Amino acid sequence: MKKQKAKLDMEKMMEIYKKLATPGEPHKLLARMAGSWDAKVKNWMEPNKPPTESTGTSELKMLLGGRYLQEEFSGEMMKLPFSGIGITGYDNYRKKYVMVWLDSMGTGMYFCEGKASKDGKTITMKGILPDPIRGPMKWLLTTKFIDKNTQLFQMQLTDKNNKKEKTEVTYTRKVSPQPVAIARIFDAPRELVWKAWTDPEMLKKWWGPKGFTTPFSKMDMREGGTYLNCMRSPEGKDYWSTGIYRKIVPQERLVFSDSFADEKGNVVPATYYDMNANFPLEMMVTVTFEEIEGKTKFILKHAGIPAGKDHDECKEGWNQSFDKLEQELA
Repeated sequence: MKKQKAKLDMEKMMEIYKKLATPGEPHKLLARMAGSWDAKVKNWMEPNKPPTESTGTSELKMLLGGRYLQEEFSGEMMKLPFSGIGITGYDNYRKKYVMVWLDSMGTGMYFCEGKASKDGKTITMKGILPDPIRGPMKWLLTTKFIDKNTQLFQMQLTDKNNKKEKTEVTYTRKVSPQPVAIARIFDAPRELVWKAWTDPEMLKKWWGPKGFTTPFSKMDMREGGTYLNCMRSPEGKDYWSTGIYRKIVPQERLVFSDSFADEKGNVVPATYYDMNANFPLEMMVTVTFEEIEGKTKFILKHAGIPAGKDHDECKEGWNQSFDKLEQELA
């Protein structure tokens, strides 16, 4: 009987622990914040003076099966580079939101806790922030969800003399631009158009915008394989690119990543070629091939290109390449 009772007690304990470890609605509220954000920061160091203003970026993602939200913030503070990391969770046992924060302005770890409003539009947390000059300071943090792409974060520090400092951060979600999309019909059989993409010697004849040449192309044409291409501008400047083949359906579909590279195939940022820093390290290209009465309908989608001028120039570059391909297929 005692062994059976002990077994039942253990099962009950495990059931309780399992329930407390299961993410719920409060965690879904945190998950709304996941994503890439631009930040506009205002700091009021003196109550009757205008704020200092700066900008930053923030990357937020859920951890451990949706249990915690991690923030990585980069910007500046008092005209100095500033970075910080925060971990926020909801403690199912204590029924409170809890957060720990650490940043490049110190070596401490700061803790706060609080609750969400009934409508789920505001999370308010409080804590004590130890200051080596002013002593313990009351720490009040409020996050307001304006809409799915906008958040307002407000922080207030109050010292023992009731002097207050305020910080306000407006977060705006970075919305991914639409991919560059191009559809063409080539007067050539699908087999030949496919070969133009998968045979390095044939690709070298058309790859690159008008006036560019391709002196080097190497392909490991298998899923998980890599490629390395070099485009040479009319002025003689080389632009290397690399990527990984994610999906290969012969003569139907080709999906591969696209990154700037050096001549050894190492991924480099766009700034390596004096280009826009907003290019991601990895973009994605999807190409489909459809045979229509002896001709080939071809659709390309290039995801990750920054909006605006870069997007337009990328589309024009692809179209010029396809003009060269059309001539090669004739």
